[in-house]
Amino acid sequence: MENHSLVYPIIQTEKWAKRYSLSVRSNPCENCGEMLFPTKPFATKNWRGLMSEPHSCGKDFDLFIATKANPAERCDYINYFQILRNQLTCVPQ
Repeated sequence: MENHSLVYPIIQTEKWAKRYSLSVRSNPCENCGEMLFPTKPFATKNWRGLMSEPHSCGKDFDLFIATKANPAERCDYINYFQILRNQLTCVPQ
């Protein structure tokens, strides 16, 4: 089973997004409607992305934008927890 431990690189959001060709966009929380902004870089063994700061609805509603770390497998995914549940929403680059 893949290790899903998150690492939080110390790098500017814009540089991280450019490095991994992430489409940075805000979205409202699906539960409360609060606008969420993916500004916190993160990495796992196989994924790179940005996440929003936690809010009152809990981690299942936080915004994650991610892509595969391997350039040959790249595609933007808009919800990291969907990735973990193998319910992928892919946004073609």
